[in-house]
Amino acid sequence: MLKVASTTRGPSLSKAWEVSKAHKGAFSGGKVELSRDGKFLACLYEWDVSFVDVEEGVVTKRLRSEGSPGGEEEIVSFALHPNGSEIVTASRSLLLRHWEIATGDCKRAIKAHDHIVRCMDYDGTGTLVATGSSDSTAKVWDVERGYCTHNFRGHTGVVSVVAFHPDPKRLTLVTGSEDTTVRVWSLSEQSCTAVLKAHLSYVTSLAFLPGGTGVISGGRDRVLNVWALDRSEVRKTFPVYEEVEGLQVLPQSEEFSEKFPVSAAGSLVAVAGKNGVVRVFSLEGTLVEAAAPGKGKHKLDRVNKKNKKTALPAASDRDEKEQRLTCRCVMTQDNASASHRAGYTSLLLDPRRCGLLAVTADHNLVLLEASGKRRLGETPGAAAAVGPLGSLVARRQIVGYNDEVIDVKSFPSGGESDGESWVAVATNSPQVRLFELSSFSCRLLDGHTDTVLALDVAPDGRHLCTSSKDRTCLLWNVDLGVPVVRWSGHADSVGAVAASRKPGPWNSSSTSAAGGAAAFVVSGAADRTLQRWDVPCRPLAALEGAARDSREAAAEVAAEAAAEADGRGKGGGGGTGVWTPPAPLLETARRSVRAHEQDINCVAVSPNDAVVASASQDRTIKLWKAADLELTGVLKGHKRGVWKVEFSPVDRCLASCSGDRTVKLWSLADLSCLRTFQGHTASVLSVAFVSAGAQVVSGGADGLVKVWTVRSDECEATLDAHTDKVWALTTAAAPAVRRHRDEEEEVEGGGEGPNAGIVVVSGGADSVINVWKDVTAREEEKVIAERENALLKEQELYNRLRNKEYGPAIALALELKRPQKLWGVLRDAMTEGMGEGGQGAPAGGDEETTTEMASRRLDEHVSSWTMDTISQCLGYCRDWNTNARKAVVVHALVGSILRCVSIGSLKELPGCAELVRVLLPYSERHFQRLDRLLQSSYLVEHTLASMQMLVAEGGPTGDSNKAAARTQTNRPLVRELKRLRDGKPRQEEEGESVDGGVESDSEGGDRVASPVPVSEVVDGRVVFNVRVENGGAGDSDSEEEDSDVQESDVVMGDASKRDPIVVEGGGGEGSAKKPKKKRKKKSSSGAPAPTALGLVGQPVVEAVVPAAGAEEVPSASGDKKARKKRRRSAGDAKNVAGASPALVKVQKQPVGAVVPEEGGAVAETGEDGGGSGKKKKKKRSGKGRRKSTTT
Repeated sequence: MLKVASTTRGPSLSKAWEVSKAHKGAFSGGKVELSRDGKFLACLYEWDVSFVDVEEGVVTKRLRSEGSPGGEEEIVSFALHPNGSEIVTASRSLLLRHWEIATGDCKRAIKAHDHIVRCMDYDGTGTLVATGSSDSTAKVWDVERGYCTHNFRGHTGVVSVVAFHPDPKRLTLVTGSEDTTVRVWSLSEQSCTAVLKAHLSYVTSLAFLPGGTGVISGGRDRVLNVWALDRSEVRKTFPVYEEVEGLQVLPQSEEFSEKFPVSAAGSLVAVAGKNGVVRVFSLEGTLVEAAAPGKGKHKLDRVNKKNKKTALPAASDRDEKEQRLTCRCVMTQDNASASHRAGYTSLLLDPRRCGLLAVTADHNLVLLEASGKRRLGETPGAAAAVGPLGSLVARRQIVGYNDEVIDVKSFPSGGESDGESWVAVATNSPQVRLFELSSFSCRLLDGHTDTVLALDVAPDGRHLCTSSKDRTCLLWNVDLGVPVVRWSGHADSVGAVAASRKPGPWNSSSTSAAGGAAAFVVSGAADRTLQRWDVPCRPLAALEGAARDSREAAAEVAAEAAAEADGRGKGGGGGTGVWTPPAPLLETARRSVRAHEQDINCVAVSPNDAVVASASQDRTIKLWKAADLELTGVLKGHKRGVWKVEFSPVDRCLASCSGDRTVKLWSLADLSCLRTFQGHTASVLSVAFVSAGAQVVSGGADGLVKVWTVRSDECEATLDAHTDKVWALTTAAAPAVRRHRDEEEEVEGGGEGPNAGIVVVSGGADSVINVWKDVTAREEEKVIAERENALLKEQELYNRLRNKEYGPAIALALELKRPQKLWGVLRDAMTEGMGEGGQGAPAGGDEETTTEMASRRLDEHVSSWTMDTISQCLGYCRDWNTNARKAVVVHALVGSILRCVSIGSLKELPGCAELVRVLLPYSERHFQRLDRLLQSSYLVEHTLASMQMLVAEGGPTGDSNKAAARTQTNRPLVRELKRLRDGKPRQEEEGESVDGGVESDSEGGDRVASPVPVSEVVDGRVVFNVRVENGGAGDSDSEEEDSDVQESDVVMGDASKRDPIVVEGGGGEGSAKKPKKKRKKKSSSGAPAPTALGLVGQPVVEAVVPAAGAEEVPSASGDKKARKKRRRSAGDAKNVAGASPALVKVQKQPVGAVVPEEGGAVAETGEDGGGSGKKKKKKRSGKGRRKSTTT
């Protein structure tokens, strides 16, 4: 089994990574401008403007054009404000746009020229902007006010360069054009004051001499012209023997004087051109001298304002004046750092670092300084590359654009690297790029003639081997920056190379030992062969020593030549002492075998230099003896071509990745597959070991980097920072971050995890190099802290709810992002109130309804919310609104938000329109449901009111429902339903009895009034129970049945305390009989069933029994037999002698109970439900349903 390396502190496995630094494309050609403070660069990148931090070498901000790629809004030029906070851009849409850099907001857009703007410049005050266009015009703009102040016409070609005079009071603009002329424009006179004709080709650059007395112009005619502005004449023409693309005049400041040989009698002019070498010329002598009397003036095309004619230059005493102005080269760029084949396209002044910034044709930015400090990447023990005088060295180089990153390898940490972390990168170009990870400073290695496909770093950190499409392999000396050994022998592109891993043989100067003890290199090519190359250590050491000696000698010669030229006062100092790199050693392969049936994609050497592994498109991995390339095993299992193999640093196993979207772990002991990691959605192209071999990192064509644990087969992390294929992965020492030149270096990313001090570097087809840092320990600490904080806030939330402090509770629920808890708090706040009291008493003496009170409380809290909080709550409302139970809180909250927040502010919320679209359907459904309920209530109210069964006054009384007693209403329906719910009698009004039909006198006697049947709602129906009894009648045929509900006492004046009696009226003999008690069935709990509406149980109603002669109440039950019996009972009652309408008996009965016929006995029921008398049961009618009058 594989063993996971344990760590003494921190987590054992890495689970979280983040990008600590990233190198992205910054410059793809065009204009480059450095800010006045020298902190950042503004560059054109594709269709945008990117801002690059000079010290860090990374893109800090990108100004996006508004058009689509290739569209009309492609930015072609720009001008940076002197304060560095604003920028003006020109696009192909012929518009000038004024931007705020910090916010990226476009302040103004102006229609500029009729053709594309080619050049731009700000004046010293930052008020005016000059533009030169392809329409042969130059314009001056007041961008703050948005209008053109000057429109200068006169050039006959494209205006290639514009420059304001350094003195803003001069109000002078100088322009150069492809028509080979330089024109001077006066802004105050709004005219051309001079036309300078001395160039024979395209004018590319302009610079003002100190004091603004003259101008130097350079062009592609390979000369420099010095002009005197006051006299409008050419003072001197100096040949530079190369096409000039950029020039700068060095300021005569104390800082520059310490590094450059600045003379008070002259000026230093730096020139960059097609040769790829920056040179500094010293310009000395008198620039302007008064003309002798009677002699012609040496001026070129001075404009005569009267007749518009020009004066031709005179040739008298020209030689005398030319002798007073001299130009000589005093400094030259070191040829070791001047390796740019395509040359320079621009040159900028760097006042912050007292140096120069040269822009190369291959989109690199080189920072140059005049010093003898060692170059980047040179070891401390190496000899100085330059002398004390006469040379410019590259302090650092910023790569503006990487093509597709094919391979990345890191240099070993420690030793001679001086704490710096370097990686070698192979891009889709013949150059090899060496990046320092802390600043992304780059060195370029030129030696191949075609694209470099693979590379590997020797364990000594001083050598690098590369393979290329030119069918060769090169071994480089990194300190010298030149190839020292060249191997050739493959018949096709060499796509894989690997160096031996033991550092000892690389440091040895002995000859190659038998048995493979010496250093070696293995390569694989598209010709399907595998070759081993031996490193000639002794000849290599001799060659490198001779190269160092020759470089030191060349530096000394250059210094002496510069000093001699300076003493003589003549040019030529920079023309001698050029170091020529030695020719590399030519070697052939020691061993070559045909290894695979298809192209070889990768080769790797084991840590002990005993085994070589090769991976091919034939879907196999083969193991070879490193000494003689003898085949020892074949690993089969991948279903597509294998792209990469990597040996474990601690175990006898190797990892491979393939086009079948898998990563496999193989055992070297039995050649079996130990693990298969699946998770990528496209081909896996690169693989590397991290966490001391306990984890594997893979990169795929899906642009993802995944971290796998060897033991558990689980993907611990997925890193998404690339937008295209991830071709290369490697581990490197964590880069040192230098905060300041005088401060100590701090190692970035040095945590306590298994990858402390280690970073993972990935490169892909998106031209991006990402540096990943292990942040597992920090993330775990963050999770623990967040969990503890959440627990504390949860406890505080419960405490607030307990104390009914709803305001802080709502804030806590929002902070914790608990939507369910927030809904409960809002519901309680609406119903019980907010604040300490929690009773929600309205302020002031005005009465408020419950709805108004809840709305007011919500408004008080919503008014203090931020827009982010409102957006969060609206998102919760979207989810709550799908539930009918939560809809009330949703609509109350949304209504409060609409009252407290303006519509304009709500429209600015992201996703507001989508939120409204989701809320509306559910809200409409909820309101439709409420409308249906309201209509149903109106129907019931109308039915009861039309039957005149409800009284106009009265309400619930008693202790059974005190909350209902506090709520008064004038609606008859609600009042009657509450009365029926509580089982109470209807209250007496003026001129009306308690039951609406009977009045009681003071002695307790009863007198008859008009009876009114009492109703009850049962299962959506209104049921009336009416009983008619007459003392003169005999027993009726009415049926009895046990009741499941407790009967109430007779309610009629004071009769509720007496037993019910049968009253016989009329002139005949009357007697009072006690009816037999009706047998009652108790409930299971021994208590009477609830009688309120809406509760479980059968409600009890009051039955008003009219005397004989009362009008019959029509029945809706359809029981014809029951109606006939009632008619007979009514007829018998009329025949009683002396009978008069009288209320015989009133008692509460269950709904649907049997109504005895007149003359029938009524059972007396007491408190306990028992009866003193019994009556024989009668048969049930129909299907057992009790007779009742139902409507």
